[in-house]
Amino acid sequence: MDSLKRAIKFQNIDAKKSVISFWAVILIVNIVFYFINLYGSSNSYLGFNANVGVSREINGVIEISVVGSNLMAIAVYFIAYSYLIYYETFPIAISFSVTRKDFFKSIIANSLPVVFLFSLIQGVLMKIDPILVKAIDRNPMLEFTMFNVNTDNIIFIVFSLFICYLTFASAMNMLAALNYKFGYKIWIVFGIVFSFFMFSRKGNIIGNTIVDFLGRILSARIDLPRLLTFSIIIVICYALGYFLTINTSIRGKAA
Repeated sequence: MDSLKRAIKFQNIDAKKSVISFWAVILIVNIVFYFINLYGSSNSYLGFNANVGVSREINGVIEISVVGSNLMAIAVYFIAYSYLIYYETFPIAISFSVTRKDFFKSIIANSLPVVFLFSLIQGVLMKIDPILVKAIDRNPMLEFTMFNVNTDNIIFIVFSLFICYLTFASAMNMLAALNYKFGYKIWIVFGIVFSFFMFSRKGNIIGNTIVDFLGRILSARIDLPRLLTFSIIIVICYALGYFLTINTSIRGKAA
C-alpha cells in the first residue's frame, strides 16, 4: 500500500504541473483567437478575414468554433503525457522501490481524474463558445457529430468527451509501454504491418475495415453499443499495458 501511495503521489506532482501549464497556454491561445476573429472580420483595413479555430462552410455560411481547436491539442497532450510517464516517471518510481504493479495502478488512478478534468473543462468551454462567437458577430459551429453543443446538456457533452479521451489515453498508454519495452523495433513492426495493408489485396480489405470501424465509432453519438465498444477497447489497452509494464526492465533506459 505504501508503494502504491508513493507512486500516486509522485505522479500527482507531475500531473498537476502539466495540467496547469497546458490549460494556462490553451486559455491564452483561445482568447487570442477570439480577438483575431473579431478584428479580422469587422475591420477590413486589416487586410484579412480570419477564421481561426475549427471552421466549415455550409450553404455559403462559415461556422467557427474557437475552442473546437482544443480537441486536437488535448489529444496531443495525452500522447506526450503517456510517453513521459514511461520514459521519465517510470524509471524514477522504480528506483524508489515502487513495484511495477503499483506503478501501473497509479497510472490508472492518475489518468482517470486527469481525463475527467480535461473533459469537464473542454465541455464547459464548448457550451460557452457559441455565446462568445455570436458576440464577435460570427456564426458558431454547434454540431460536432458526437454531440450538439446547443441541444445537448453539459453532462452528455462531458461524458462523450470523457469516454473518447479515456479510450485514446488507454491506447496511447499501451503504445508508450510497447515503445518503452521494445524501443525502435516496434516502429519497424508497425512499418511492416502498414506496408502489408497498403500493398496487398487482403491488407487493403483489413485496413479499410479497420478505418471504417474507427470512423463509425468516432463519428456518431455515443449510444449503448458504442459505449460497450469503447469500454472493451479501454480494458484491452490497459490490460496489455499492464502486462507490458510488469515485464519491462528499466536497465539502461532511465531518463
